[in-house]
Amino acid sequence: MNKKKKYFICANGCIRRKIEAEKIAIWLQKNGLINSDNIQEADIILISTCGYDGRNQDDSIAIINNITQHFHFEQNNREIIVLGCFPHMNNEYHKNNSSKYYYISPNNISEVQNILEKQSIPFSEISEPYKISNIKSYSDVLKIKSNDKFHNASTRIQSNINYQNFKESSGIIKIASGCLSNCSYCAIKPVMGNLRSKPISKIIEEILSCNDEKLTFTAEDTGAYGIDKGCTLLDLFIQVNTLKLKKEIALTGLNPTFLNIYSSGLIDLLNNTSMNFKHIVIPIQSFSDNILRKMNRKYSSSGVINFFHKVNEKNANIQLHGHILVGFPGETMTDVNINIEQIKELNYVNFKIFKYFSHKKTISYKMKNKLSKNEINSRFNYILESVG
Repeated sequence: MNKKKKYFICANGCIRRKIEAEKIAIWLQKNGLINSDNIQEADIILISTCGYDGRNQDDSIAIINNITQHFHFEQNNREIIVLGCFPHMNNEYHKNNSSKYYYISPNNISEVQNILEKQSIPFSEISEPYKISNIKSYSDVLKIKSNDKFHNASTRIQSNINYQNFKESSGIIKIASGCLSNCSYCAIKPVMGNLRSKPISKIIEEILSCNDEKLTFTAEDTGAYGIDKGCTLLDLFIQVNTLKLKKEIALTGLNPTFLNIYSSGLIDLLNNTSMNFKHIVIPIQSFSDNILRKMNRKYSSSGVINFFHKVNEKNANIQLHGHILVGFPGETMTDVNINIEQIKELNYVNFKIFKYFSHKKTISYKMKNKLSKNEINSRFNYILESVG
């Protein structure tokens, strides 16, 4: 009797890459493999990586190095599969280490079918999962040590905890991949490509199949949803509202670039809907229009501030969240103080502060007036101390 193969899968980074890893885990199980809690027993080891910033890159390198050193397939008859964004973002590391693993990009996730010679269920027949249940964390493999202990921080800790707890207990609905923007600091666009929105009918089908009372809508660029298909995010939620499901909703990654197209309609929908919006996340990145122009973000800070105010006036029970990127090339202390002033004014919004990280594949990598890591850390701490 043939012994059933086992797999081990661990992941780091955003919920979208974890959902892809979960889909692969489900597919492997459907084809007879057993999910192992012990990496030592695994015939196939899958590592989902993240290259968003310095800390996530360090963690990805540490986990890949550790596993390929101890479980190289040529020595132990194991297959090692690397998923996620990191190898695509760091060509030098990938070039030097690609002989040790097989890489599958998030844009070509169906290539996972190449790892099984025999399969009764094709990968295309696996629906996108709503929950993460088969994925281990990096800490299940090794103790990750980072030089950057505080790579981001929140201005309203309890609000951030509420949001994280909501995501973990909700069904995940991925409504699109890729984006329409070309932000000068972003290394994700070269990995994920242009916007590819799911049809509204497909999203409705997924919502009806999900039994969770909470739903988190996510994408690389949630705010641009539907523009490639001649519709908008508002059109999607108008259709979702007709279902009368009375579910709690989190809306993440609402890039403000296209917000002006449908913001008034979305605001009106917030209080006249069967959906109970609990969290809305808007990655504004900076309240300085000077920095937004350098970032190639096609909106003004005043429009986002106005949206925050109107949502809060309409429904103060919705927890609003924003992202601020500190240390962008050319940033002055005037820009920093503009951020501080607005964070204080918008005291009902939870802002997560991130440190700028210079990716080689980005426009900002070649910009002048870059700040040192020490200066970025100093400004990061200054913002937290000023708004705390």
